[in-house]
Amino acid sequence: MCLYLKEAKLNVAKKDIKCYKVIMRRNPSPVYTTPCRFAPIVFNAVTTAKRENHLVKVDAFDKCVLKFSPFLMIGDGAIHSYKSLTEAKRSAKRFSVSNPYTEYAVAECIIPKGTPYYEGNDIIKCDYVDDAVEVLIDNKQYASHSIIYKEIVEKYKSKK
Repeated sequence: MCLYLKEAKLNVAKKDIKCYKVIMRRNPSPVYTTPCRFAPIVFNAVTTAKRENHLVKVDAFDKCVLKFSPFLMIGDGAIHSYKSLTEAKRSAKRFSVSNPYTEYAVAECIIPKGTPYYEGNDIIKCDYVDDAVEVLIDNKQYASHSIIYKEIVEKYKSKK
């Protein structure tokens, strides 16, 4: 998961911010981890990113993102989470279809008050219609230095 930004505006949480994170566990392990970095999940405790947020300037690599180029991306050094439960569920379902040996879940989380965070988008999609490019941005998300995993909201497992 990466966060795309048009400008680097660092916010500070004025109050706890509810968010959602896709997590996973591989059978038969009882331990949930993050799907990209495989960091173990500890519920009801503050989890902190191992490195500082890493902003990278990205120039357009195809006509799909040309409208937004240049833009900034945060990949490493931040804990990514979804702003919307609907988008988190959609992402977990996409993950689960491809791996029958892994259970994916959506966890409700909190970005604690006082935590620095960025707000942006996860995916830049394009619709190509008659050589015209309509750029759609969806999956609003956060990238923060700390998060608290509260509880699992829903689980997904492939039907394969």
